[in-house]
Amino acid sequence: MDIDPRRLPFLLSVAREGGIVAAADILMVSPSAVSQQIQKLEEEVGLKLVERTTSGAILTPAGTIVAEAGERINADIAEALKALRPPDGTGHRNGHYRRFPDDLPLHPDSRTPRPRRGPPRRRPAH
Repeated sequence: MDIDPRRLPFLLSVAREGGIVAAADILMVSPSAVSQQIQKLEEEVGLKLVERTTSGAILTPAGTIVAEAGERINADIAEALKALRPPDGTGHRNGHYRRFPDDLPLHPDSRTPRPRRGPPRRRPAH
């Protein structure tokens, strides 16, 4: 079973806001867009994730499991981004720019300077 992770924010917003309209307001999309993304996520998972009620929407037990996984994914990404931030606030870690390891597979041409575009420059005559 594969799910499109881009649909997770829709489910998480419905869970947090308690309804599709409120989630749509937070995500700045239409309520029908939220409903469509939830429906596609339900099709991908093969289970009902959201119960629509007269007062909003609540997650089913399966929806709660998927939402908790989505929250863990968000936390993991936030932790990874935090680890990439420089501790000294200079814009790069340890005051130095990081160099990629030499064993990193690179395109063969990536180590050579890019050719200049356009006609060759002419030097002004003195």
